[in-house]
Amino acid sequence: MESNLDHLVLLLSGLGLLEGVLSVVATSVVSAVGLPGIPPVPLGPLGAAAVRAWLQARLVARSQIFATTANTALAGAVAATKRIVSSRALALAIPSFGAPNAIFANDTYLFGSTVPLGPEDPVAATRAACTPPDLTTIMASIGHPNAKGARAYADAITAVLPSIGL
Repeated sequence: MESNLDHLVLLLSGLGLLEGVLSVVATSVVSAVGLPGIPPVPLGPLGAAAVRAWLQARLVARSQIFATTANTALAGAVAATKRIVSSRALALAIPSFGAPNAIFANDTYLFGSTVPLGPEDPVAATRAACTPPDLTTIMASIGHPNAKGARAYADAITAVLPSIGL
């Protein structure tokens, strides 16, 4: 994963989620060494590096599980639909996203957030003007494809069109 974890920590903190993440980390560490009920203590530089490595590995694993599960389920849906509606030309287009395209990476294909906490997408202001002020609505674009991600989807779709006769 090439995501900028510093930016991710700022985002989690801005959304009020950092305490929950650190609580899960502390609970995992405490239960791993068999000391239930011991409150977390300051980690220091080595502990912080260990938590950072743990967080990065966990995020990468979860992202891989999500991608595999989603693509498998989508392929199954396409196959099932083809069995039911045999005349329909269907294909699954999976864009080529890689580690450099992760959220908060240098060549991201996904919307992240600005610092301080704010949306990156170009329609955020329009969306905010049309709805009551709400952090979820304002930040709705996080994790969704940006222009580069949309191009990756378009390229994947274009690549499979010949397989369905288009």
